[in-house]
Amino acid sequence: MLNARLGTYTNFVNLMSLCAVAVPNGFRTDGLPLGITVIAGAFAEAKAAAIAAAFHRSTGLPLGATRAPYPS
Repeated sequence: MLNARLGTYTNFVNLMSLCAVAVPNGFRTDGLPLGITVIAGAFAEAKAAAIAAAFHRSTGLPLGATRAPYPS
């Protein structure tokens, strides 16, 4: 099943009634992108998003492929 293959590392979040947000964290030494996933309890999306935003801001990375800077 395609959904199961695509969700190898994230499918359990929904199955366990959790929430999650992925955040970029730069690049590995081989050039591939690297990131983290912030996971929180059910209905804690605001808390997970706040943690993710603080982490993203601390990396100094731009917003996605637009290269727009993270707002201050």
